[in-house]
Amino acid sequence: MKSIHQDSALGDIVAAYPSTAGVFQSLKIDYCCGGDRTLRTALKEQGLSLTSVWSSIQSLIDQSASQDEKNPADLAPAELTEWIEEHHHAYLRSQLPAAGTHLFKILTVHGTNHPELFTVHRLFSQLKAELEQHLVKEEVRLFPDPANQADLIEELKAEHEKAGSLLHEIRHVTRDFSVPADGCQTYELTYAALADLESDLFQ
Repeated sequence: MKSIHQDSALGDIVAAYPSTAGVFQSLKIDYCCGGDRTLRTALKEQGLSLTSVWSSIQSLIDQSASQDEKNPADLAPAELTEWIEEHHHAYLRSQLPAAGTHLFKILTVHGTNHPELFTVHRLFSQLKAELEQHLVKEEVRLFPDPANQADLIEELKAEHEKAGSLLHEIRHVTRDFSVPADGCQTYELTYAALADLESDLFQ
C-alpha cells in the first residue's frame, strides 16, 4: 500500500482508505475525476485548512488500521472483479432504473415550476445509457481477460471521466441536490438517490 501523506493524490488516499471519501464528499472535493490532484493542491484551491482536514483524514486512517478494514484495492484481480460486480454493478442495475422512474415522476409534477428538472432528466438519461453499456463492457470484455487490455482500459477510463462530468453537471443544476421548498417526498427521495449514485460511482 502506498504511503499516504499531505502531498498524496486524492485518488490514492481514497483507494488506500475508502472511508476517507466521506471527508472529501462533505467538502465537495472531487476525488474521482479530479483524483490526480494532491490533497494540498485541492484544499488550497478551495481555501480550506490543510491542518484541519489532514487531522480528520489521519483519524480515519488510524481507525481503519485499528479495525483492519478490508480494502478492495488489496484484492487479487479475480476477487476484485467479483467484488465490483456484486457491489457496484448490482447497485447500479438496481438504482439506475429506480432513480430514473422517480426523476420522471417529479418532472411531470414539478417541471412547470422547476424547468431545471428537464435538464436534470436529460443529463441523467444520458448517464444511465452510458453506464448500462459500460457495465456490460466491463463484464463481457474486460473482466474475463484483463491482461493485454490497455486500449480497452483507456476507453473505460474515458467513460469514467464522462460519467463524472455528467454527475458534476447534475450536481450543479440541482444546486448540490437541494430540494426546493415546494418539493414533495418523491423530490427528496430522487435527489437523495442521485447523491447516493454519485457517491457510489466515485467510489
